[in-house]
Amino acid sequence: MAPTILFSKLTLTYPLFCVDFFEPPSDNDEPVNVAVAGGGGEGRNGVGNRITIIDVSSPTEAKAVTEVELSKQEDSPMSLCTLPGSEGGLVAGINSGEEIVKSTGGKGNLHFRVFKQQIGEEEMKEVERKTVFSTDVLKEGDMYQRLCRGKGGIVVIGSGGGKKAENEMVVVKEGEKGWEVKGRLRPEEGKEMVDLDVDVELEGEEWTLGWCLPQGVYIADSKDVKPTGPTESQKAIFTLTPGSGAFRSLRFITHPEIGETTQKTRLIAAIVNLPARSGAQLLILSSPNTPAKSTVLARRNLHRNTKAATSMALVSLPPTTTSRGQPQAQSLVAISGADMSVEILVLDYPLTQNIQEGEIKIRTLKTFYNVHPFQITKVAWSQPVRTATAAWELKLATVSMGQTVVTYTIPLVPVVTNLGIEGAEGVGQGVGSSTAELFGPSKPPSPSPEKRGNNKNKKKSATTSSSPPTPSSSEGFHQGMYVLPPPGTRRAAIYSVTVSLGLVVVLAILLQLIFIYKGGLVVGPVGVDALSQMRYLGEERDEYGGKEEEMIGRCVYLCFLFSARGLELGKCLALVIIGFGCDIGFGVFTSTCL
Repeated sequence: MAPTILFSKLTLTYPLFCVDFFEPPSDNDEPVNVAVAGGGGEGRNGVGNRITIIDVSSPTEAKAVTEVELSKQEDSPMSLCTLPGSEGGLVAGINSGEEIVKSTGGKGNLHFRVFKQQIGEEEMKEVERKTVFSTDVLKEGDMYQRLCRGKGGIVVIGSGGGKKAENEMVVVKEGEKGWEVKGRLRPEEGKEMVDLDVDVELEGEEWTLGWCLPQGVYIADSKDVKPTGPTESQKAIFTLTPGSGAFRSLRFITHPEIGETTQKTRLIAAIVNLPARSGAQLLILSSPNTPAKSTVLARRNLHRNTKAATSMALVSLPPTTTSRGQPQAQSLVAISGADMSVEILVLDYPLTQNIQEGEIKIRTLKTFYNVHPFQITKVAWSQPVRTATAAWELKLATVSMGQTVVTYTIPLVPVVTNLGIEGAEGVGQGVGSSTAELFGPSKPPSPSPEKRGNNKNKKKSATTSSSPPTPSSSEGFHQGMYVLPPPGTRRAAIYSVTVSLGLVVVLAILLQLIFIYKGGLVVGPVGVDALSQMRYLGEERDEYGGKEEEMIGRCVYLCFLFSARGLELGKCLALVIIGFGCDIGFGVFTSTCL
């Protein structure tokens, strides 16, 4: 059964092109913030260029708390990603004015902008701007910072928009002297990248790039990417057959190794738009070490109204275990369509290095139609967020050309499992604000005595936490989460209910046989059902001598407890009502016929 999903909607004054969540707050009372950006571009068109920070803590109400007014003499923000750390920050791609770009041959295009909200301040301000792309990439005036992805302190940007110039990916990381280039890579034949992503390990010291061109998927490790010059073109790990469509988006699915029973797992999720706008398809690919080829492990067509996909976001939840004790995990994929719809898919897969075809299950959680009045430009997931009531939930934000921001709140189900963690003080790592693996504590965290930024008005803070909370795993337990019960859970629940109901019916018959043996129903100041009489007889056994009845009555209660284990309250009540119905039915039958 799908959970209840609430939403909020906010209308701004400018078209929106990008969105990303800040890390969830460490204090349950602090706001959950998302950054959106866009505008009318350069010129006097009456539409400004802005970055807005929105508080989406409430499932049904969104509030703009901070807004950065940008110059109308420059381009609007076309890409954006938030930064981890104790200071709320973000990187945006904003081209300098057209005259400056042309007069300097691209050298004066300070397209890489960094914004931060300093501690004690309520406003977010630009703290750095610089040129990151190579000169030959920016020499064509139409080139801009089209793609931007951040994870674990690493930011990867990709160029786009030019017709003849070479395209480039650049990996940057903040250092003591500002943002420094860690690697440059030219896609095959200098083609424009459709989408890109990054997987980070060892606190940013090692990373893997993933990107897609219209017909192929590529990956490159940090050891193969040179910071001083363009890296040689990489070979595709997966290519589409001619005429089968074109890639639209790509995301890594990653889980680190946890304890002794799991292995590092990394997959690739990719969206393919089919030819002639005839639909879209989600592919789950293996992520081999280069230069090995990737294989399709699972695929799923989007709903039939989707003529083409426009954006994709993915978040991975902390792992759980199957009914047989095997570690597994869920990831949620949100895909926006050209028909203004948003489809949310749930992926279930085992945590092993060598996942085989058929081991990944793809299910539809929910499809929302007519989400925005105009085309959806971007979607983004938050990390799992803990509310003031100690419940866990996910946020999904969507933005459009129609100036609207729609945010969905999806409840999560936490489960405490044993994944073989022994002796560790904590496991877990903070990752990018759109693809997160959060390992939450098994008990609600105590409120932090220090408020980040010490702002008088917490609702105006866009500050992010330095790292997600980690559990104490000295006893070998780990808190996982899921949004839909894992495959097999329903079958196990049906089996449990069937067995328990069978026991209830057998015991109800046994109750009546004992009553018949003793001479019919016992008359007492209670109901006619056998269970009520057993409770009465248990209290008055000295008078009636109902030891056998008391024993069977307790067995019936044990059956109810067995049935309720692991089931929802509604199912438990239904089972109890059925049990009482059988008991009363047999009681009426014996009292009428005997």
